[in-house]
Amino acid sequence: MFVIPEKQRLLSSEMRKYLAFAQLVVLFPLLFSLPPIIAILILVPPGWVLFCLLNNKSAHVNRWFLIALTIVISLLIWRYFGTLRGKDAGVALIAVMYSLKILESWKYRELNLLLTLGFFVLSMSFLFTQSFAFLVYMFLGYGFLIYILMRANAHQNFAFNWRISVKLLAWTLPLMIFMFLFFPRLPGPLWKMPGQSSAGTGISDSMTPGDIGSLNLSDAPAFRVKFNEEKKLLPSQLYWRGLIFESFDGLTWRANPVRRQLLPSVMFDDKDAVSYYVTLEPTQQRWLFGLDIPISTEARAREISDGTYIARRNISQRVRYKMTSSPS
Repeated sequence: MFVIPEKQRLLSSEMRKYLAFAQLVVLFPLLFSLPPIIAILILVPPGWVLFCLLNNKSAHVNRWFLIALTIVISLLIWRYFGTLRGKDAGVALIAVMYSLKILESWKYRELNLLLTLGFFVLSMSFLFTQSFAFLVYMFLGYGFLIYILMRANAHQNFAFNWRISVKLLAWTLPLMIFMFLFFPRLPGPLWKMPGQSSAGTGISDSMTPGDIGSLNLSDAPAFRVKFNEEKKLLPSQLYWRGLIFESFDGLTWRANPVRRQLLPSVMFDDKDAVSYYVTLEPTQQRWLFGLDIPISTEARAREISDGTYIARRNISQRVRYKMTSSPS
């Protein structure tokens, strides 16, 4: 019996339809996170292939045109983001390359490659959202990819249905739950994308205004607070003190080093004291935040004469401490 190697086996029109539709399913969540022009571009290749196949037309694209199109889109991404690295530009570039691959996928080798990459590209949406709705969508998308992958590689006489792909996903649930409960939660990501071209809001022990060309406002939580009493505070009293820059050398603002040599002296009224718990996210600095003005804390920290507190070591993981302040 003569067997055609996988790298030479051509895809049927039906399998190319499945493959194009699978790409649309994988790329759909990224449409809400990418710039509109990039979002439209990543839908064009699978949409074009699907349209041609449904109308019994050829979806063949000249190789040189495909190379030119790849270069033009890469330059467009570079012009929009100013780089080809980093989270946003990297995800956009990978999504576009994954989308264009369908235009030259005619063999079973490309089908297996695109379906395998689909699992990775679909999970990239977790860089932008961790909502429960997307988790449900991701499981449905994974089930669809498994269905197509098994259908494409199954024997013609094999009785195939959706139950097999659902069963495979169900077998992964115990492992997923086990890793969610017992895998250590690191304060930062397992990787760090290079190429950040602009500054972001955060905590630093100095500030040089001239070095900041553009500032990205981060909506990530800095810390969470839980008050012990039902005492209502005025909006003007919700000022949080962390670190204070007093010394300016004409270029950079820094904390005054003399402050650490002075004894703290804060006048306050015990009747006005407010106790609360602070859950502080990792800052890689030693500063602790407290409601202005903090008067005491149960954390292992040193009080500075300007009413701030510094921990014994850098805060590299989430910490929780109790603090008391006198707002007035």
